[in-house]
Amino acid sequence: MATQGDLNRRLVDVESLLAHHEDTIRDLSDMIARQWDVIDGMKQRLNRLDSRLTEELHSMNTDGPEKPPPHW
Repeated sequence: MATQGDLNRRLVDVESLLAHHEDTIRDLSDMIARQWDVIDGMKQRLNRLDSRLTEELHSMNTDGPEKPPPHW
């Protein structure tokens, strides 16, 4: 049978392990939040680039053959 001292030591060990796990979970959560901020920024930039590309493609004159470059 476990003594009171053994139980107290085990309880302290479990509390210490729990505190360590809580710190790890908090660190991982912060890391994920920062990564989502980066992903959101990249998505916004991609959307802006896509819009600019679409505008450029629509503004190109597609009537007739392509004109030769000025140096020809």
